[in-house]
Amino acid sequence: MPMRFVDTANLKILPVMSKNRNLESCRICKIIKIFLVSILFLLIIAITLSEDLHYLSFITPWNVAIFIIFFGFSSFLVKLIVYLNQKKKIIYL
Repeated sequence: MPMRFVDTANLKILPVMSKNRNLESCRICKIIKIFLVSILFLLIIAITLSEDLHYLSFITPWNVAIFIIFFGFSSFLVKLIVYLNQKKKIIYL
């Protein structure tokens, strides 16, 4: 089911993107994601194959655990705020 939003001026339910635009956007996003992942992969290979392994010394199990907890908590807060704002808008319609 495609995502939809309510047009408050005309009280119509409209699709977020048309099908043609969605396919084009999807293709562009995939290309950008593949490019960014390949650059990140090249950087990791360049660092690990050189003598500069001391740059990766900050990656410890505790730092990874703290990052995962921080990222999970922040994404939860952002999603909760977005949900509450959307719920508030629906109530006032």
